Amino acid sequence: QGVDSNYSTDLFTPILAGISEVTGQEDSGGDVGVAYRVIADHLRSLSFAIADGAFPSNEGRGYVLRRMLRRATRYGRVLNMHEPFIYKLVPVLAEVMGDAFPEINKQQKHVQNVIQAEETSFGLTLDRGLEIFEKMVSTPETKAAEQLSGEDVFKLYDTYGFPVDLTRLMCEERGIGTDENGFDKLMQEQRTRAREAGKFKATLDEWTEISAGQDSKFVGYDILRTESKLRRHSRNDQGQWQFILDITPFYAESGGQVGDHGTLEQNRKKWNVVDVQKQGDSIIHFCEEVNPEAKNASPDFTPDASPMTAVVNAELRLSTTNNHTAAHLMHEGLKQVLGEHVNQAGSLVNPEILRFDFTHFEKVTERQLEEIENIVNSVIRDNIPTDIYETPFQEALDSGITALFGEKYGDVVRVVKVSDFSEELCGGCHVKATGQIGQFRIFSEEAIASGVRRVVAVTGRQAELMSQEQGRVARSLRQLMNVPEAQVPEMVEKLAEDKRKLERELQTLRSDAALAGVSELIAQAEEVEGVLVLAKIIEVDSADTLRNMGQALREKMPSGIAWLATSMSGKSTLLCVVTDDLIARGFKAGELVNAVALLADGRGGGKPNMAQAGIKAPEKLAEALATAPVLVREKLAN
Repeated sequence: QGVDSNYSTDLFTPILAGISEVTGQEDSGGDVGVAYRVIADHLRSLSFAIADGAFPSNEGRGYVLRRMLRRATRYGRVLNMHEPFIYKLVPVLAEVMGDAFPEINKQQKHVQNVIQAEETSFGLTLDRGLEIFEKMVSTPETKAAEQLSGEDVFKLYDTYGFPVDLTRLMCEERGIGTDENGFDKLMQEQRTRAREAGKFKATLDEWTEISAGQDSKFVGYDILRTESKLRRHSRNDQGQWQFILDITPFYAESGGQVGDHGTLEQNRKKWNVVDVQKQGDSIIHFCEEVNPEAKNASPDFTPDASPMTAVVNAELRLSTTNNHTAAHLMHEGLKQVLGEHVNQAGSLVNPEILRFDFTHFEKVTERQLEEIENIVNSVIRDNIPTDIYETPFQEALDSGITALFGEKYGDVVRVVKVSDFSEELCGGCHVKATGQIGQFRIFSEEAIASGVRRVVAVTGRQAELMSQEQGRVARSLRQLMNVPEAQVPEMVEKLAEDKRKLERELQTLRSDAALAGVSELIAQAEEVEGVLVLAKIIEVDSADTLRNMGQALREKMPSGIAWLATSMSGKSTLLCVVTDDLIARGFKAGELVNAVALLADGRGGGKPNMAQAGIKAPEKLAEALATAPVLVREKLAN
């Protein structure tokens, strides 16, 4: 195009013009010009990745996106932008790149929502983090070392969400370095703590080898029992046996599907398989002995080269399989009802439930959940055979088969297809035909993070039990209320509203009764050099009533200070109020409430006219309140 830079081509100039329009800042070169180009470049990369199914997170590829967006957000501060604005540029990008990359048009609203949510989230801590950074680089230690310490870099990362490359960039702008070795050491310590607190993983360096040869060939898609050869065994710190076999029918936890349960048996010695995990290319069976305390059990038993019978629990596998295929059907149902922006963001499939996390920014309504249920159950009733086959990975992508962003796939992939309804890459266990699932019911739907929601559902027998329980509840309510079942929701809402109305009336009555006693309380106040001092433990029904009483005392006392202590819902509170004339003489409720509260292990604060403190030692309150007149007398003397 006869220009000297990519940023001067017609792929970038509309975006740069959009930045100028959104920010109100002209591209004047220098730092502003750099900010323009970083924001434009990162906008493109972020939008394409999100439209392709990626999602910002704290791990792996998701963290790469989060780092890019946070870097762009920080450059927004160079343009004096302190509110989310990058998301507003997505329509400009879609107009420029929509023909070459149609997904950016289809997913435009979703891309905007994701970017806006990330901008908003990071913006809450960015400005505070920048203040902290300025203080860090201004310390004598940093100036002398000419670099930011590893501790400071780690604090910015861990507390304020600053990626280390962002901190490095800001330091370079000030002509100093970063102690990345120190940062790496602290990061490693954090990872070590996380691993130690997490799930135990086997190590392959303390194993007893029984036989040589290849191991861990999974044959359990079609058979649930094998006569296997034991390759290696070990015992972990929990006393569990760990076995690696040549072939196994046990599915190792992967792709959201939990590991199988079942039994291993050798020479009449039996183990329950309680978990199956992959480590590298090896499948490790975590096992517990059956009746290890039995009289005929040999404490010195050692597994040998004899054949080992491996049997998967067929009932649990069947339930897991039903749930896994149902998860695929629900994924497609979510897309049909909510939109093509829906992408899987995590899953758990076990014998009891299927849990599915997906990208979506709005609560899924009851009507939408019912529609999703109906779609999935319709496919189940049609009893559609599943077609499971292998194909080259690139061919699968070219044909539009759903692949999860961030997952690692080999050159040849396994495809699970349900007619024209659903087609996904998956290595898990699935039904032969959808009718095997029986029934599908959604149990719950909730938000788990910004832009990510979670559905928990059940199938088969668990779905039947859920329906039966809901039926019992509906029948009980119908009988209790003596109305047709269709009128039960309306009646329940009416009863709930009546209850709320009665509670409000009761609250008003209690508050009125408490306020009616204000004059009586004032009569109990002690006069200290012309100032009324009231310090008393009272009973009230709510924090609002306590504050209302405090305000009434302020208004009715000619000149005075009151401390009111109470206990509600197991928590003790101390309120202090000061009349306006005493505020003018230097009395402040915040100082006065703390002076008494500290004697009962409490602390609080507030305004000069009213302040409140939480009390940790209510048994000390009476003694603490007794000091109030002395406190006022000393204050008046000064």
